[in-house]
Amino acid sequence: MKRKVVILGVGSTYFTRSIIEGLIRVGGEWEVAMVDIDERPLGVAMRLGQRMCHLYDGRLAVTGSVDRRDVLEGAGTVVSVIGVGGRTAWMDDLLLGRRHGAYQTTADTSGIGGLSRALRTVPQLLAIARDMEELCPDALLVNFTNPMSVNCRALALSSSIRTIGLCTGVRAFHHRLAERCGVDPRETRCEAIGVNHFTWITSLRSGTEELLDRLLDEAVGGTGLPGGRLTTDLFRAFRAFPVVGDHHISEFIPTLLGEGQFYGTTLGFDGERDTAAEYFRTYDRTEADMAAQADGSMPIEKKDLHDPDRQYSDEDFFAEFLDALEGNRELQCTVNLPNVGQCVDLPRGAIVESTAVVDAAGVHPFCAATVSPGLSAILHRIITVHELVARAAMDSDRTLAVQALLADLTARSLAEAEAIVDDILQTHQAWLPQFPQRD
Repeated sequence: MKRKVVILGVGSTYFTRSIIEGLIRVGGEWEVAMVDIDERPLGVAMRLGQRMCHLYDGRLAVTGSVDRRDVLEGAGTVVSVIGVGGRTAWMDDLLLGRRHGAYQTTADTSGIGGLSRALRTVPQLLAIARDMEELCPDALLVNFTNPMSVNCRALALSSSIRTIGLCTGVRAFHHRLAERCGVDPRETRCEAIGVNHFTWITSLRSGTEELLDRLLDEAVGGTGLPGGRLTTDLFRAFRAFPVVGDHHISEFIPTLLGEGQFYGTTLGFDGERDTAAEYFRTYDRTEADMAAQADGSMPIEKKDLHDPDRQYSDEDFFAEFLDALEGNRELQCTVNLPNVGQCVDLPRGAIVESTAVVDAAGVHPFCAATVSPGLSAILHRIITVHELVARAAMDSDRTLAVQALLADLTARSLAEAEAIVDDILQTHQAWLPQFPQRD
């Protein structure tokens, strides 16, 4: 039977291609309906998808539309990879933060950039959910869009649509840390709990050996570990390994984001090098390559889609997730879901990222029971801020947005918080017409 997947926001350079490759890899017949509000990237994604199907002899029927309502009916899975405002708005968030002394390198999860992105994104996701309630009420909404935790929380508060957030950050570090110990990742068991982009690996076992103990000895001895200096220091402090690297976890520690405040340097800068700008140039090159491959002027490199290591990179494991739900395999991964017991130390209903087993009976998150008092304190603050941001975005509430910046310790005064929110609303006024203007 042909299964229907709708991908929203196919202009994304890092998601759409991986999803197509994954569906081809697990096999079977699929209808993939692509949606983007911009006809140009939609056309590129559709042509590239069709060429990939031909290259790999995949049984995928690729369709598309600029209007999601044209294709939602009959969908079993709807995937959100939308980026409201595109890379232009994303770069505006980075520059906006720097105007207020916050040198974020990703600006998509927490702090000024996370708030700005959430205010633009949550209303669009809620509109998607309303369309799904009408046209495909039984479909599963799989969210990859950042800020992950805020988006999933808003959907949980406002919609009856089944929603789950997926991110491969923990799986990638599980792989890297196991290899650092000289152990095959497939022979290890990884457990993690936290919030997206600030999740903590609490156990990494190979047989009876706890590999974190070995890694901690290296860190205490002065050896740097994958992720960066901040990652290693937090590991030493809390005896759990934070993921997914300094570029993301630094967003949750605003005191490090000021000029010269990241270990005596400015985050994201190495001499004259701006890592965020380089990151965006990589996106530009990838987008150009995809367009050339779509029109046939550049060949598509044929990969070994069955290489087991592929499930650890980008969003390649999405297809395995769907395959597991259909009972064709058992999959262990991290998922973003409301807390119903995954961690008794964290607020019930908060979106937590935790290890789960996926099979034909559904998604079964592990129960972490407790976390250390130090981690609990940090995560409670973050979760409270996520709640404020979600409700600010849902209700177009400027006051809650200001409170979120203060609670997040991003703003040092009420005046600064108000100035940041004013800057966000002015910079992105095309996407935020629902917000009342300040008198």
